[in-house]
Amino acid sequence: MAPKYISLPENPLTLTSHCVFLVLNCLRNLNSPEKSFIERLREYPLLKTSSGFVCSPASVLYEPTWACLLNVANIPLIDYNFYGNELSSYKDELKVLGVAVEFTDVLNKVISHLKINLLSLTLNEAPSHLIALLRCVAKMKETMQSELDYMCQLLSEEEILKTRHGFKRPKASILFNSKWASISQFVDLPLIDDSYYGIAIYSLRDELKTLGVLSSLKDGATFVAVGLTKPIDKDLLTAEGTLSLLYCLREMMADGHDNPCIKAFVENLKKSEFLKTSRGYRLPEDCFVFHGDWRDMLDPEDAPFLDDKYYGLDMTFYLHELKAIGVKLDPMDVCSTLFQSLPELDETLPIKRTYGFLKAFQWKPEPQNHAISENECCFFWTYVLKNWDEEMEDALKKNMVKVPTNLPEGGKLLVSKEQVFIPDDLWLKNIFMVGADSPSFVWLPNGNLFSFINPRKLLSVYDALGVRKLSKSVKCSIPYRHSSDQSEKTDLKKKLIVKGLIEIILGFLACKIHMNKKGRHDAVLSLLNLLVFKNNGDIRILYQLHTAGDTCIQREVEKLVHWDKKSRKLFIDGSFCENHKASAKFVNFFAVEIAEGLLPQESVTAVNELRNLIHLGFLYEFEEQSIRFLLTRENIEVLPEDEVFLASALSSNDGQRLSKRIGSAVHDLAPLTPNASHHVKKRRLDEIVLNNETRLTSNSAPDVNKLLKKVAPKGEATKDSNMKPKRPKNSFVSFMEEFRKQYILEPNHNKEILASGSAKWRAMSCLVEYVKEESQSDDSDEDEVMD
Repeated sequence: MAPKYISLPENPLTLTSHCVFLVLNCLRNLNSPEKSFIERLREYPLLKTSSGFVCSPASVLYEPTWACLLNVANIPLIDYNFYGNELSSYKDELKVLGVAVEFTDVLNKVISHLKINLLSLTLNEAPSHLIALLRCVAKMKETMQSELDYMCQLLSEEEILKTRHGFKRPKASILFNSKWASISQFVDLPLIDDSYYGIAIYSLRDELKTLGVLSSLKDGATFVAVGLTKPIDKDLLTAEGTLSLLYCLREMMADGHDNPCIKAFVENLKKSEFLKTSRGYRLPEDCFVFHGDWRDMLDPEDAPFLDDKYYGLDMTFYLHELKAIGVKLDPMDVCSTLFQSLPELDETLPIKRTYGFLKAFQWKPEPQNHAISENECCFFWTYVLKNWDEEMEDALKKNMVKVPTNLPEGGKLLVSKEQVFIPDDLWLKNIFMVGADSPSFVWLPNGNLFSFINPRKLLSVYDALGVRKLSKSVKCSIPYRHSSDQSEKTDLKKKLIVKGLIEIILGFLACKIHMNKKGRHDAVLSLLNLLVFKNNGDIRILYQLHTAGDTCIQREVEKLVHWDKKSRKLFIDGSFCENHKASAKFVNFFAVEIAEGLLPQESVTAVNELRNLIHLGFLYEFEEQSIRFLLTRENIEVLPEDEVFLASALSSNDGQRLSKRIGSAVHDLAPLTPNASHHVKKRRLDEIVLNNETRLTSNSAPDVNKLLKKVAPKGEATKDSNMKPKRPKNSFVSFMEEFRKQYILEPNHNKEILASGSAKWRAMSCLVEYVKEESQSDDSDEDEVMD
């Protein structure tokens, strides 16, 4: 019942040692003390310490074994003079109250107080606490090694050391020595601030190492890489500093190239003129290593060789590191430099040494590529295109071995024709332009700056000169074949290749590209003749391009839409086929595939414009009024001849159906010549066909004699036919001659060609009849949309 009746005074100074022992005895004899009672005791300044009466959790029970540790921080120690030695027998009860009685508890309190003191104490007081900690480490090495290891483990993650970069962890701090002195002037390192701690910090070097402080270049190589943030000033360098940098690079490379700091470190070294040669300080890429067995052939002054007298023999230990930063070790590189410097030599001996060295290694100069300007390219090819004929072609074929190409940094270079390609396929060009091993392409004028150069004509000239086309040089393979279980034919052609899409293409080709009628119609037919297949797996295509020599560039691409022009098939990703919903990604792939497929030789700007129009068409679901508005806003129109072609082309896709509906009505009638220019409405067309069927099945038969005169077969001429001149070809015969040229079928299928051509002609004839009726009708609705 004691916990209920114990009353703690407001003033703890009135407490005697007997009061405290009474409380401790209560805790000892209670089987399960109440939690509220213990919390009340902990929150009350119950114990007298070296800092007065304090709460139990803030106090420490003194032990001689860790006396040195208590000197690090000002921690309240329980006053043994007040309580006597009897207090030591109540360790368990004191621990319940929160008193630090174990080493780990004392260490945690010391570290906590140390961190507070380092931030709050004055400049003169704070360093002394760290010095005291290091001296405690020295004493603990002798008798308390296990406790020392535990303390070092806790301190390793605490920022207790002041460096040039502020307070840092021991493992992120460096203790200065002569090795660091050679590079510390141009490398920003986290060196321990000796101006803060004083010279006494260096007498505790071993204790700092015990805590984890770095001292050697081997351990701090990464900090050198991080601290070198800009090219090195050669005035701050010494031979020892250069060797120290190479040593750090060696240590980092030994750990593997996965270290993210290596790349930046190497780049900074490459940009620094820090290597002393026989011709002064140079960039690493302009330096050479002089081999001892070359002394009979060359003098170290003949080229920018590393100065052996300055660096000594130690430089030969770092050949691998020198090569990594660009220093040349191969004698062939020395030969190239010596050959280029020949025009600058005016003395006999250096010239003889140079030629002797070149002869010893059997070196021969390689053909060099020459840089040219944009204006030079423009003027030359303008003249060639203006005067292009067979004589010009023969002359260039015999004498022109190099053509201009664009460099990545924007310049122009004349290179061998075998090393460049004609970018006749934008899709393939974009694929191979990604990556460091991208091929070179022939020069073409940028934008409209030199609009008088026709890119198509220039590409044809390149082709005539023997430059390889990209499309013919690339080998395309699919890692897996589109077999019956991987792809299947679908009815999505009606959903994708719709009238609105064709109108956009026809209008764009006519008004933006200014393509001729045959080219436009051929482009549309290439779409209408496509077979659409659903692909159940990823569409991955492997492209291989063999450049000059044995080099092969490979690219693997994943696509949602793939247009295989050879097989006239369009492969669609399976997810779109299942959902019948066009995602933004699918629309982008579809628009790009169609635009680049139709405009393989046009500029990127033209391809992007057509792609954007197809994007908008998908947005409006290719609804006719929206497409018309869109084309009008873009200053595009569908020409009359394209409207007639579009109507007939869409009708021909369903030619068999039209043939059955109107074949019996017009089989014996002479066909009409179509010349329509208005929009055809499906509903009105069906009415015309229905009227034809009704008229032919009625009781009033047509005039047979008139019909026979129009369609009399060959060999059945009338009695006076020999008296008349031979009739010229009618429109239908001319139409069938052109239709046979365009119709793609196997040989010996004349019946199929005739049937299909007749069906197409009859559909066009019905269109003309509708147009005539439309022009005579006063209540026609011009805004009605064909289904």
